[in-house]
Amino acid sequence: MIVIDNTVLSNFARTNHLQLLELFCRSRGLIVQSVREEFQRGISRGLFSETDLSWMNQIDITDPKEIYLSQRYRLELGNGESDCLAIAICRNLELLTDDRRARQIGFREQIRVSGSVGVLGSLIRRSTISLYEGNRVLAEFINAGYFSPLEKLDDLI
Repeated sequence: MIVIDNTVLSNFARTNHLQLLELFCRSRGLIVQSVREEFQRGISRGLFSETDLSWMNQIDITDPKEIYLSQRYRLELGNGESDCLAIAICRNLELLTDDRRARQIGFREQIRVSGSVGVLGSLIRRSTISLYEGNRVLAEFINAGYFSPLEKLDDLI
């Protein structure tokens, strides 16, 4: 299962490529309430259009350790990143985030962490999209304000 943070969700939504994120997840996508709320605020602000997220299952913080970790991470991260991290760590799930600090914590806690670039790279390696298409989508991310560690995906493949 894959917990998806709003940073990744927004990149794909802002460029009208949510179907690629859905293909990557293969029915394993999870969303926490705080990320759903953050995403809804983005829709309200006109950052992206109303979007069907029914392909993602809602996951909630229920365990006392998850609650503790989420509250601890909120000292340095937003609600969505904190909730996603807490759930991914406690349940040993994959985390998709582009937030640098959340990624650092995830790596430190030894969970599988990826982001928007990793999703595109995986889709290319699976032959779901071509390298050309992946680079085109990455360019759209960058034009929409995404700070990418790469200009092209060629070196990832």
